[in-house]
Amino acid sequence: MFNSDERWAVLKPVLEVPKTSRHGRPRADARAVFEAILFILHTGIQWKYLPRTFPPKSTVHDYLTLWSRSEAFRKLFARVIRQLIPNGRIDLDEGFVDAPFAAAKGGGIDVGLTRKDKGNKLQVLVDAQWFPLGLSMALASTGETAMVQQTLALMEPQVQPDKLMGDKGYDCDALDDALSELGIEMIAPHRSNRRPDTAT
Repeated sequence: MFNSDERWAVLKPVLEVPKTSRHGRPRADARAVFEAILFILHTGIQWKYLPRTFPPKSTVHDYLTLWSRSEAFRKLFARVIRQLIPNGRIDLDEGFVDAPFAAAKGGGIDVGLTRKDKGNKLQVLVDAQWFPLGLSMALASTGETAMVQQTLALMEPQVQPDKLMGDKGYDCDALDDALSELGIEMIAPHRSNRRPDTAT
């Protein structure tokens, strides 16, 4: 899947796990494990059907857990974005943000109850060309204004847009002030219940 050693060189510093002991089995090939994870995500295949050309499914799952806990995927994402900025592939003049509701009737992590149903919100922030820059998940009852700060906190400052556009759920003076301190201008239509003397 990685037909270029140069591409893997970008990811390797984040994904390689150093061996902490001289004893025990050798570490798995991080590149092969990462390709197995991408294969599962791309095909939707069940873990038990992972082809034997990849490392054992238990090894792949252990590495997935390890990388998730160490925030390796967030670091990888930031590293890839930094590679794209000098090439003009990322447009940070303006960005767009939205947080759609996702039903989760069976419950689970970050699931909350709203008037719609049980579920969560997945907030996505994209650049002017709709390239994803950041995302976060929270309880469905979490307000968009709180979530946007959570999403930005997971992003590196150099990949944050100069202007951020959202729907009326992001119309909030406190959010405007918080983003202004980060050098970001929030642009959103005014809510119908906004007081005239606070609307700008």
